Amino acid sequence: MSVDQFTGECSERRVIFSAIIQSLISIEMRL
Repeated sequence: MSVDQFTGECSERRVIFSAIIQSLISIEMRL
């Protein structure tokens, strides 16, 4: 596994993770 593959996977997960957090925050704001 190359470094480029690893960083690409990490950034992809980070984007998904931050999107989940953003949606959770927006749901909490509405409550």
